[in-house]
Amino acid sequence: MPWPRSPSIDALQLKRENDQLGTTVVCLRAELRNKEGHIHRLELLLHQRTETIDQLTAQVEQLRLKNKQLTAERAQAHSQPK
Repeated sequence: MPWPRSPSIDALQLKRENDQLGTTVVCLRAELRNKEGHIHRLELLLHQRTETIDQLTAQVEQLRLKNKQLTAERAQAHSQPK
């Protein structure tokens, strides 16, 4: 029975390079998952901030209207004879 042939140097280099590339792929996938997680958290924060801004904008508008009412009432009270 003949001895099995040992792999050539080129085949060993290709296997080593293939293994290194596999490791690189694993690392890149983990990095991509991390970045996607960061993106998701940032999108969530953006959504929350947008909602807060919308609420505060509505509150400012309500306060402006109330201020106009009070100014009109004060002007009317000052214009009435005592």
